[in-house]
Amino acid sequence: MVIPGSIEDVPVTAIDYGAFGSLTNVTKVTIHDNIKEIGEEAFWECTSLTMIGADHQLRSTNPLFNACQCVVETLMFYHPVTWWITL
Repeated sequence: MVIPGSIEDVPVTAIDYGAFGSLTNVTKVTIHDNIKEIGEEAFWECTSLTMIGADHQLRSTNPLFNACQCVVETLMFYHPVTWWITL
């Protein structure tokens, strides 16, 4: 499934709460660069989903998830092993 950056010339910037919930036949999702936020449970019970691809940074509408993501990003940036891997 490809989620486009616009539909009928209207920009798509977010995926709403539960938008694709229970789509059990979806295995891969590609998200356009225009989309910056993914709502909670957007892909709830998509049991065949194995990959979500995006070439940009996304944020969840869940503040707890965003806090966890910030901690992980900080650790990845400041951890010496990450510096060694990126050299």
